[in-house]
Amino acid sequence: MKIYFLSWVYLSFGGVIGAAELNIGQPKQSGEPSEYKLNDFTSQERKILRSYGVPVDNSAEFESFLTHLRAGHEKSAETGQVSMVWEYLLTAVQSLPTELRMNKWIKAFIFQGVNITEQLAAGKYSISELKAVYRQAQPPEGLLPKDLIAFLDRRVDELKNIRGMEPNIATTHLKRSFMTDRYMVHVFLEAIKNDSDKLRKKRLRELIKSRMGSTPHESVSDIEQVVQELLIEASEHEIRLMTFDDYSFEGDPLRTGTDFIYTAALRELVRVDGDSLLPEKIRRILVIGPGVSMVVVDDLKNPRQMIEPFALLDILLESQKIDLSNLQIHLLDISQDVSEHVQYLKAAAKQNKPISLALGLKHSQKKSPIFSEHFRELGRSIQGAVITEDLAITSFYQARKKIQIPSEIVLKLRMIEGDMTTTNFSHLESYDLIICFNTLVYLNEQERALAGVGIRKALSQNGCFIANNGLSKKSDPTIELLGNDYLSLIQKKVYKDYPPESVRALPPAMKGSQLWVYKKGS
Repeated sequence: MKIYFLSWVYLSFGGVIGAAELNIGQPKQSGEPSEYKLNDFTSQERKILRSYGVPVDNSAEFESFLTHLRAGHEKSAETGQVSMVWEYLLTAVQSLPTELRMNKWIKAFIFQGVNITEQLAAGKYSISELKAVYRQAQPPEGLLPKDLIAFLDRRVDELKNIRGMEPNIATTHLKRSFMTDRYMVHVFLEAIKNDSDKLRKKRLRELIKSRMGSTPHESVSDIEQVVQELLIEASEHEIRLMTFDDYSFEGDPLRTGTDFIYTAALRELVRVDGDSLLPEKIRRILVIGPGVSMVVVDDLKNPRQMIEPFALLDILLESQKIDLSNLQIHLLDISQDVSEHVQYLKAAAKQNKPISLALGLKHSQKKSPIFSEHFRELGRSIQGAVITEDLAITSFYQARKKIQIPSEIVLKLRMIEGDMTTTNFSHLESYDLIICFNTLVYLNEQERALAGVGIRKALSQNGCFIANNGLSKKSDPTIELLGNDYLSLIQKKVYKDYPPESVRALPPAMKGSQLWVYKKGS
């Protein structure tokens, strides 16, 4: 298959994307929360914030501090979208037609690259003999296209560059060179062209356009160069996220990615300790950082999706802690992508269009009772949800399922676009439950204090705040999330969700999700 994209490139980036399409300059909806002012805080709250170095003695300094803080988080959220481009490209590769047989070459030139290099060095075969393998093979689809052969030639030539490297470093190098090659630039652009998710297509074109400068008519080579640079940057973020010896998320891009596994431990918590920890009846919920995925179940046919609010509802409905008829669900996120996705969901629900979640249980997750149980139960407690299961085993998944969410559930969502450290959301409602997963871990201690004081202000008297410390393959469970001087920690528990043969050698206490439960306190 030859990948054609040149004519589309001119149409896509020649000034088609304008302010109207991007909703630039649209006024905010009335009733949205405002940014904090110094007089929003009591003297006691100022004392707490002062102890963490927040400038609370001068209104101008305080507001300037918050402006700088939010700008940094907005930039980090944008960088997070770049980071997630990597996932899109990997899925684009998996979605290629069978005649390109990319899985085979990924396995050979990335995961077996070190072994092949050693055999080349030992003289077991030559470079030319290796290149002849994919030149001469004639499977049912016929000979490989010339551009793919040239791509594979570059992969073979790259093997000489990893001689002497540590195996992990060599594999990372091969993966990066594989996924940032100019052939992959074409794969990436072709995937955008054929993407059925209009919001995702718009967002990716937006990322590219933002790097093109102000030239009205960019050449194809200019666009290819920008996309290649984007893929290189995304690969660098991916390498950083996969660092073995650093358990800190601070300074990492704020990614909006989401998966059902992040709420798996919450189901266990509510089942075991829900009666003692949670309010008897929950009427008002705030989800901070609900996120929206870039890709779903490794298939570009699936649109972007938001899982966390619906998984939370399923868990609470199972526990009979909520009454849907009187329930309010607010979502707070700094990302424009999340805000646009919620608008899309509600618009579709108003027209009674189906809203579905696509979930996949990976082979490694099947070995985890918490993951496999959560996957099996998701959607069953939502009255009117339509669940379609696909038990066909694939190379990545043990099982897959789709859950069609009733429109009346979707319409209960209210989006609040804001920053949890700078936005005053406490005057909206007194929340019985606030959930924040995979977000606090990106903040430093000072930022967490601001967020924590704001959460305390927003909780009802018997309200509960639940956060996680990230999936502990990366997070250090010994680091306190929030200070007891503004929220009272009533339970900290590790839920063992990773199988013992996890690929990373971590202490037993770190093989799981840590959930932290806080009350408002005195």
